[in-house]
Amino acid sequence: MLSKIDMLSSMFRLRTTPPSFLLARVFLALAGFSGVLAAVGALVRAATDDRLEREIRSRPRTPMIDDPSTWIALLDAAPAVLLGVVMMVVSWLLLVVVVDIQRGVPFDGRAVRRLRVSSALISVGIFAHALISAWADVEVLERVPRPRHGGNQDFSYYFLGEVLYAAPWLLVAAFLAVFAHAFTVGRSLADDQEGLV
Repeated sequence: MLSKIDMLSSMFRLRTTPPSFLLARVFLALAGFSGVLAAVGALVRAATDDRLEREIRSRPRTPMIDDPSTWIALLDAAPAVLLGVVMMVVSWLLLVVVVDIQRGVPFDGRAVRRLRVSSALISVGIFAHALISAWADVEVLERVPRPRHGGNQDFSYYFLGEVLYAAPWLLVAAFLAVFAHAFTVGRSLADDQEGLV
């Protein structure tokens, strides 16, 4: 078993890395970095902007609030922070799985656990994002003058809209769950083969 330092150094060894693994590492690193930027950027905007502009998909115009309260600014930023953190954590977990595969130990129990945790994080993240986004939509619309932004302010309307918008990510979560099961089967086959030798 490699030490943590050996594992980290092997993550960034480029000389013997096949192009597919190199691309996977680059894309996962970019996704993780994007998650960090999304979370930090949303928090910085919440702390520094004097005007809140919330883009709501079902609205033709963007509702704006001048000098929003700290609570509304943080609620507006929460969906982006949540997605950024989920993207960062899932990217890291999948990067470690890629490294395990490249090292020749794809059926390690930790790889299966990382795939399952990634699948669960994406699934929970989708619904948590939809819940928080719908809550933020309703809260912002309650603070905007009605003649300009009248219409539906029902929480379930916005929640369903957010879930449907993010539904393709459920396919990614399902794929990771199936992949984790395949790794479990591969691990049991590898264990059976070792018992025969």
